[in-house]
Amino acid sequence: SYTHDATGPTAPSFVSTNPSSPSNSDTTPNIIGSSSADTVSVELFSDNTCSTSLGSDTKANFEGAGIGITVTANTSTTIYARSSDSLSNTSACTLLTTYVHDNTAPTNPAFSSTSPASPNNSSTTPSVIGTASADTVTVNLYNENTCTTAIGSGTRAQFVGSGITASATPNFTTTIYAEALDQAGNTSSCVLLVSYEHDNTPPSVPSFSSSSPASPSNSDTAPEIIGSSSIDTVTINLHSNSSCTTQIGTGTKATFEGVGITASVSSNSTTTIYAEALDSIGNTSNCTLLTNYTHDNIGPTNPAFSSISPSSPNNSSTTPTLIGTSSADTSSVEAYSDSGCTTSIGSGTKVQFEGGGISITGAANTTTTIYLIARDSLSNDSACTFMTNYTHDNVAPSDVTAVTDGTNSTSITSSPTISWSAATDATTSIDYYEVSIGTTPGATDTKTWTNVGNTTSTTITSISPNLNSGTTYYANVRAIDTAGNTGAVLSGDGWLVDATPPSSVTVTANGCTTKTFKGSWTASSDSESSIDYYEYSIGTSAGADDEITWTNVGTNTSISLTGQSLLEATTYYLNVRATNTLGLTSSVTNASTSCSDLNTSLQGFWLLGEAAGARVDEQGANDLTANGSVSQQVGIVGNSTGFNSATSDYLSVLDGGELTVGNEDFSISVWVYISDNTVTQPIITKWNGSTNEYYLEYIGSTGFRFTVDSANVSFPIGITNNTWYHVIAYHDSSSDVIGLEINAGTPNTTSYTTGPTSGDSVFEVGAQSIDGNYFTGRIDSLGFWKKILTEYERDVLYNAGSGLEPAF
Repeated sequence: SYTHDATGPTAPSFVSTNPSSPSNSDTTPNIIGSSSADTVSVELFSDNTCSTSLGSDTKANFEGAGIGITVTANTSTTIYARSSDSLSNTSACTLLTTYVHDNTAPTNPAFSSTSPASPNNSSTTPSVIGTASADTVTVNLYNENTCTTAIGSGTRAQFVGSGITASATPNFTTTIYAEALDQAGNTSSCVLLVSYEHDNTPPSVPSFSSSSPASPSNSDTAPEIIGSSSIDTVTINLHSNSSCTTQIGTGTKATFEGVGITASVSSNSTTTIYAEALDSIGNTSNCTLLTNYTHDNIGPTNPAFSSISPSSPNNSSTTPTLIGTSSADTSSVEAYSDSGCTTSIGSGTKVQFEGGGISITGAANTTTTIYLIARDSLSNDSACTFMTNYTHDNVAPSDVTAVTDGTNSTSITSSPTISWSAATDATTSIDYYEVSIGTTPGATDTKTWTNVGNTTSTTITSISPNLNSGTTYYANVRAIDTAGNTGAVLSGDGWLVDATPPSSVTVTANGCTTKTFKGSWTASSDSESSIDYYEYSIGTSAGADDEITWTNVGTNTSISLTGQSLLEATTYYLNVRATNTLGLTSSVTNASTSCSDLNTSLQGFWLLGEAAGARVDEQGANDLTANGSVSQQVGIVGNSTGFNSATSDYLSVLDGGELTVGNEDFSISVWVYISDNTVTQPIITKWNGSTNEYYLEYIGSTGFRFTVDSANVSFPIGITNNTWYHVIAYHDSSSDVIGLEINAGTPNTTSYTTGPTSGDSVFEVGAQSIDGNYFTGRIDSLGFWKKILTEYERDVLYNAGSGLEPAF
């Protein structure tokens, strides 16, 4: 038969390589596969065009031991195959496999972490995590550096992911080594990854050494707790309960054994401090009692005062003993002199304070205010508490002042009331006063010293025997302070016991007018007391007071009354009596006088105060004509008339006989104010050179002169310019004298028996114009009487220098 066959065999297929790929041992592997039945041989190539032959063999060898080829070391060789039949028909060029030869070990694996971390007290099968090269397939773990004792293995993905589980020895540090294997079985070096420590044995319990500050303490609620701990201890936790669940502090072993761990404790209480030691992996020792720490910054209860010895105030000791009570937690007390308790004045134990007392250093002669602090064993203080005031005073009180003793008395059994101004004491206070009575200041011969209490007034009764009339008694007072110091004695000015009235007086009735009354009397005497006042009355009979009732004039011994309504030529009696300071009154004595009337025989009176024109006669019709430039000036009473000789000023009237006189009584009263005391000048004239009646003038630098006809009387006086003078000129026809009186003094008189010449001369004021003589100054209150003015009437017109004008 004839067979035509142009169809190539089916392409061969791969079964395996020997050694399998990848391989780290052989670069001449045998490639084993299967082929179609018509295949006779198989050829292997390194490219997909089947142009580079690697080797060939029979179908039987290909499917049996395989076709041996040679590949490049440490390379991946892609192997293609083509089958041939007996007619040399070939199959398609087809990929059989990739053969990898690799005898290069992977890079050593590296450690990243363990889970759980080391050291650890819970797991002996930690997961070891690391990094490995990309060609690593497997990572094996070992517990020694020859990587012979495996303790774990896993894929690269596990190693770089969740980790490979390692079997560690309990309570031991397992040193973990690793090697990486690639797909070809190449193995990296055996490298150390990590030491994994498993430890579930707790440290020994810590022990207490001290606290800072030491307990108990009043200063710190965050004390440092110091102690010792086992070598494996890392951390110490402090707690306030026995189960160690309420932490109050934590710190390292070094801190615990050095400066101490700060604990937060409750204030003013005792905190029981427990501790637990932790090692580096959290193993915790048993909860153990370390110590009790007491914080206490609450002071004791305030102390209380019981007594002080000697008692206050005191005049002997500046170091009294203070006794009191204190609370049970008090250990000592300290005394101070100020409310801030800064200045110490004594201290002692609780036992001393509550027993015999503590000594206080007080200041002399002052009050020491004592404050006290109670102190406990932690030096906590109570409040600064006032105890008492202690006063030392050995200085006597001040003297009492202004002692007013009994008033003069008419009774020998009087009970005098005594008063005084309070004494003072610089340190203490006045306790009481003592009073005595004697016949000399400070004496006690009438009444011995008697405590009258703390008062500044008292009435002394039951003086025995009775007081003696005519004797002065003295009240004596002294003060005693609360410390027992006695002040000096101060006496009053005394009081007189007087039962005898004053002597009667001798009365003089000096005179009276219908408007005035003047009288005087001698001073009364009283040998035992003094005159308190005088009383007078005026009546129409001796002792009567029908005109003026009894009137107190004090101690004056004269009266000068004006504005009266008395009757001319009526006899009036001036009655006087004296009363002494005790009210005893003398007998009444008197003197009488008959009253005159200044209106009687008054011919004319000129006030001379008009502003201009005639000066009116207040008594009659003889108004004075103004000549020259007379002016109104201030007078002795109201206004006056001013004159100037340079302008020939004067006043004049041709009278109708009222101002004309013969040998009869007449009186002139006038006030004169001279401007130039060196110039002779007329004042009042009725004098024409032929009929010369009277002439009153001032003689320059000499004095006044009054001329009647041919006789004159002078009154030498050195006058002061611009000063008022009262002049009285008169003719007494009975006594045949002319007189001149100045300012109510004693008149100067001259005998003149003939009497004035009666004529018709003009009555001129401020001039004797016929001879050209004029006055410069002022004239006021001019009066003309046809009678002799009595001495009393002259005094009334002078009026103690103030002048007097009608109505009289």
